[in-house]
Amino acid sequence: MGHSDTFHKWLEDLKSAEPKARGTAATELGRSANPKALGPLLEALKDTDDLVRMMVIGALGNLKQPAAVEPLLSLLQSGGEGLAGTIALALGSLGDARAIAPLAELLRRGIPHDRKFAAHALGRIKDPRSVDPLLRALSDATPEVRAAAAEALGCLQSPRGAGPLVQVLRDEESAVRAAAAAALARIRLPKTLSPLCGALRDRTPDVRIAAARGLGEWNAPQVTEPLIGALQDEDPRVRAAAAEQLRRRPDTRSREALKTLPADCAVMSAATAGCLTD
Repeated sequence: MGHSDTFHKWLEDLKSAEPKARGTAATELGRSANPKALGPLLEALKDTDDLVRMMVIGALGNLKQPAAVEPLLSLLQSGGEGLAGTIALALGSLGDARAIAPLAELLRRGIPHDRKFAAHALGRIKDPRSVDPLLRALSDATPEVRAAAAEALGCLQSPRGAGPLVQVLRDEESAVRAAAAAALARIRLPKTLSPLCGALRDRTPDVRIAAARGLGEWNAPQVTEPLIGALQDEDPRVRAAAAEQLRRRPDTRSREALKTLPADCAVMSAATAGCLTD
């Protein structure tokens, strides 16, 4: 069956009596990158099955057609019947600035699940107007929303996020602190280097892992010694993360530090791939 025949089969299946077939067809049409799928998918937003509608919304996001933005915004603003989070993710995939204000409103007033997805979506819309709603969300009552906001600020790489994210490194929830560490690594301003090094001493291993991986993104001599220090961490995952980042560094100090590790050290598997074979 050729591409054209397959495409038309999915169009037919979108009208099937079976919800599963309609959902599968919507997904495949979204993957098709064929603009002719837009009209049928927009019509399928009226499907009576909630799961099918979710798949249609996701397909519209994947199709990346700007003409889908307004219908999705209309659906979002009408209440969306429990679909707000899915709509938010689709709007984020479309990356259209028209969605910023509605997503900011969802981030402010939605249920926690929807607020989290609104934050993720704003992080995918590369527009400076996404920053302020995300900065406010760093104080959200729900940890998952705060973590999503921190991650989104890292995606935007806005310098305005740096100072607030440094403060978030003190959040009571480790997942939020880890997201902040990863975001600071992406923003990569000189003033964030010291706080990121400090996160290597966080009480939670996942935060220390995020800090080690983040420091590995810096091409700066100041990160070498903190990463070498992390080779002595009590958690083998942190040691492995530090070793992997040191392996990627070209300086002699990093290579020598890795060579001194005992053969049975848990981090050796991360370091062996090139550093120790000159």
